[in-house]
Amino acid sequence: KCRMHNCFDTSICLKNGFKVYIYPVESYEKEISSTYREILSSIRRSRYFTSDPSAACLFILSLDTLDRDPLSKSFVKGLRGKLNHLKYWRHGINHLIFNLYSGTWPDYKEMDIGFDVGMAMIAKTSLSQQHFRPNFDISFPLFHPEHSYRGGELGLVQSTGNLAGGRSFILVFKGKRYLSGIGSETRNFLYHLNNNRDIILLTTCKHGKDWKTLKDDRCEVDNRDYDKWDYKVLLRNSTFCLVPRGRRLGSYRFLEALQAGCIPLILSNDWVLPFSEVIDWSRALLWADERMLLQLPSLVRSIGTERILLLRQQTQFLWDTYFSSIDKIVATTLEALKDRIFKQDSTSRTSSVWNSFPGGLVHLPEYSQSLASYPFYSVSSDSSLPSSSYPLSVGRNPVPNSRDSNNKNNKYNNGSSLSPSSSLSSSPSFLPNRRKARKFEAVILAGEKSLPFSQKSFVYSLLRIVDDDGGGLLTLNEDVIITTDEIDFANHVWSQHRSQLIGYSERNHFWNSAHLAYQLTSKSTNEYSVIKLQSAFYHRYYNRLYTTFIHQVANYTIQSEEPFCRDIFMNALISHVSKRPPIKLGRRRPIATRVLNHAKQPHIGKIRCFQLAESIFGYSPFKRSVTRLDPIFHLDLVSSFRKKYLNV
Repeated sequence: KCRMHNCFDTSICLKNGFKVYIYPVESYEKEISSTYREILSSIRRSRYFTSDPSAACLFILSLDTLDRDPLSKSFVKGLRGKLNHLKYWRHGINHLIFNLYSGTWPDYKEMDIGFDVGMAMIAKTSLSQQHFRPNFDISFPLFHPEHSYRGGELGLVQSTGNLAGGRSFILVFKGKRYLSGIGSETRNFLYHLNNNRDIILLTTCKHGKDWKTLKDDRCEVDNRDYDKWDYKVLLRNSTFCLVPRGRRLGSYRFLEALQAGCIPLILSNDWVLPFSEVIDWSRALLWADERMLLQLPSLVRSIGTERILLLRQQTQFLWDTYFSSIDKIVATTLEALKDRIFKQDSTSRTSSVWNSFPGGLVHLPEYSQSLASYPFYSVSSDSSLPSSSYPLSVGRNPVPNSRDSNNKNNKYNNGSSLSPSSSLSSSPSFLPNRRKARKFEAVILAGEKSLPFSQKSFVYSLLRIVDDDGGGLLTLNEDVIITTDEIDFANHVWSQHRSQLIGYSERNHFWNSAHLAYQLTSKSTNEYSVIKLQSAFYHRYYNRLYTTFIHQVANYTIQSEEPFCRDIFMNALISHVSKRPPIKLGRRRPIATRVLNHAKQPHIGKIRCFQLAESIFGYSPFKRSVTRLDPIFHLDLVSSFRKKYLNV
């Protein structure tokens, strides 16, 4: 059987880096489905894409191999002959093939895809332990044809903020019941567990051409009960969602439950779960054997509230990070392959990074081998693993409560030695304990003449803050007048919130109905979403990510606009990664500047910047806040007691 050592040539990858080549699509343009077209587009947008086949480490077919069911309209005929005519095929070595559907009625054979994959790796849905080649193939998630291409929808818990709230049902399922053929055994038995109170398991016979001729005595009752319940209502109001196998091992129900924060209960023996090479699914779902069907009610009732909370939290993290769009699914596939290839080179991510916020897609392992060098983790003393803490409620940050600010013993904190700076709470305390101000030294890294994008005049100097952490960067506009006390205060606040952008000058974005686009306000407002880089602190790791997202991923148009849009792009990047808004610092006077002619930027032009930012990230990542940290009350909680209008 094929493995990485005998069916994959890693020498090319070690020599040229991880580069991905896609065969030209001109000859097969009409045969490519919209879903496969989106997969190819995501790869082309990736920083790993190359148009030079001689430098490629991985080859992707332009032939659509997603649907290999001969009864499907998307089935592409004659693939066997077309593969042999590919210039770099070489029996499939260093090739990756994507497949969503294999086999056909009535047997739906798992590996029946109509051609020989040879030595190629396959990213396939519904893979079983029997046919899965460990550390070679990739178990791919099954998603709807209407699945979001980029950006993706928020998880239900993320959008409602209801993480710990109770739900009406403990276990639900609503789906097809197969009257014949594979996949019918389990679903035909589900009605025995349905109690019409807190366990709702519904099936219908109304599917396929011959259901009326094959229907049994249960069909009439099943169809009637099935029509009484709304599927989305069940999803949103149940603690667990049953995910039984269908015709194939995988099911659409899996990602649907994950998005809804309904903890999946898998009932599909031998199924290799998606991306199981890097994702620890034991932290987000439950398994059950198909032969132990009658034990399901006692199983779900035995799970305690605290574990339910942690499982639900992890479903939202995994959905948002890896599964909410085709773009993220493809990115996860490429990053997992890259980690596998360079595992011996100490530049791969650990399991704890993949399974903890903010996840593996924004973690560049070549930056540092120490997790403490990244802005997402803070050093403690109990363990060496980051926790899975995921900010499920973001946006407005209310004034911290005095009781919350001193509560260091959160029962949902697993006490890890490197834990994400964001916590389970939506409003972490911004007020650090009283202590002596840290001493630091500011070193000029780059001025206007040495920055790479100095064609425009809106250029910022970078100051590296040399202290115990060594990760801070201070950006200063050339015309800003700022005191050393203000820099000291900003650095002190940033040291408590290393994953966020900290600064003195804020703006808000709003929808311009005339231009049908977002625009930046021209003056300061009470609510804000953008911190201007004319005087701001952020972690220097974001500079590396900025280069990756803007310079390597974006097209020439975006790069040419970059100097003018740097404020917008950097705020978008940091909010995209941290899932939190920036932090505004209060000061005794308005920001002091020497007004230069080139500094008068037309705010109407920022419309273009917001449009470009959305094209980079696939959605608008900006998050609003009303929080302001004032140096006068920085070490006291007096504002919590004295302030009447907390959001002003």
